[in-house]
Amino acid sequence: MARTGRPKTEKPKEHILSFRLKEEEFSQIKEYAARYNMTMTQIIEEAVKDYFNKQQTQN
Repeated sequence: MARTGRPKTEKPKEHILSFRLKEEEFSQIKEYAARYNMTMTQIIEEAVKDYFNKQQTQN
């Protein structure tokens, strides 16, 4: 019998990062996610990528 479920990815996300936000920060991310049809995780991932790309260009 074939296995069901989510297909395997080439680069699985194996690590979980948990952190606290102020209500204002959480609301801003949540509203941005709704406005641009993104998940909150996608927004945080893009922000981290942008931060490191900016750091590389400055060094």
